[in-house]
Amino acid sequence: MKKLINDVAEVVPEMLNGLAARNPGLSLLQGSMIIVRADAEAAAARDD
Repeated sequence: MKKLINDVAEVVPEMLNGLAARNPGLSLLQGSMIIVRADAEAAAARDD
């Protein structure tokens, strides 16, 4: 079986980009490997 990896160093960033692209409720922080809720600022402003 062939591997579906373009570049070993880019596996995680590519996976996170795909995850954020397919889930509108998630957002990838630019320049990092951190996924947050798309409404994180609004959620932090609420007093839940």
